[in-house]
Amino acid sequence: MLVLARYVGERLILTAGTDTIIIEVTSTGYEKARLGITAPRSVDIQREEIYVQQNTDTQLPPAKSELSLQAKGHAHEDPSTV
Repeated sequence: MLVLARYVGERLILTAGTDTIIIEVTSTGYEKARLGITAPRSVDIQREEIYVQQNTDTQLPPAKSELSLQAKGHAHEDPSTV
């Protein structure tokens, strides 16, 4: 996993073949970041919880924050309350 720090207004550029995806940090708050995503219509963009709900046969690796919570013994708590 590549982990980057970005300030509001800074962007990440992802390319795959001829597709270019731009992810921009539009605002930040306590433990949250609001992202703006510009991508071709052919690129499907979903929140993880929706993707998992629709693709029950797909196993995604745990999010970095989930690993941290598991190590602290808070695996089933809401991350916003820890």
